[in-house]
Amino acid sequence: QIAQARARICLFCVSLMESRRMFHFSFDSFYSEFANVLEQLETQFYSEALQKFQTSDFTAAGFSDANVPIQQFTSIQSDESTHTTVLEAAIQSLGSSAISGCNFDFSSVLTDVTTMAPVARLVENVGVGAYLGAAHLITDPVILTDAASIVTVEARHQTMLNVLNTGTAIPAAFDLPLVPQEVLAIAGAFISGCSTGITALPSLTVTNQGAITAGTSLSFQFDGMSSQDTSNLTCQMLTGG
Repeated sequence: QIAQARARICLFCVSLMESRRMFHFSFDSFYSEFANVLEQLETQFYSEALQKFQTSDFTAAGFSDANVPIQQFTSIQSDESTHTTVLEAAIQSLGSSAISGCNFDFSSVLTDVTTMAPVARLVENVGVGAYLGAAHLITDPVILTDAASIVTVEARHQTMLNVLNTGTAIPAAFDLPLVPQEVLAIAGAFISGCSTGITALPSLTVTNQGAITAGTSLSFQFDGMSSQDTSNLTCQMLTGG
């Protein structure tokens, strides 16, 4: 249920002007530090999943050949670890220091492979969105190129996990950009012990009662916009195809 709810989170856009007001300091340095936290999160998520789940767990989850997801998760974990190393070097080159002290708790979603796999898919979708959402704010062409070289690989992870979760490999012609406040609205629940300097947007809460299946009309509660008319707002699904 946790994975299902997260996989259906949709987010309201934050304007460019609001983002620029929040990031009045060097966004290149901030972006690298923030992205590094996300890459640390991804690295640890896959590391813990691979340590916890055995071949039999993947078989029990319905994978006909358990070696396929295990090999893919292992490869993805290696990529995320490499991204962390590269970003730490970029942070140092900008005269800053990586955010330290972050703890990541995935106990709620590493209960079994059936729960873990959709969350892995969501993690990769959020990663792609985070890089896209930062692109228009990065001023250093070297940092921008580094980010672009990472996001293309994250998109390959995204496609593979879509397939492993029996979804459409490429469900849309465009990916959804996410600014840091939106990223933390989804991933922030896993992070503690450190400050990114960003306040997460309130998450949407699915208010439907009973099982949610294909074709279900969803209703949400969003405390962040209680005084605004929401009748003309639309919702973009982050994953689902």
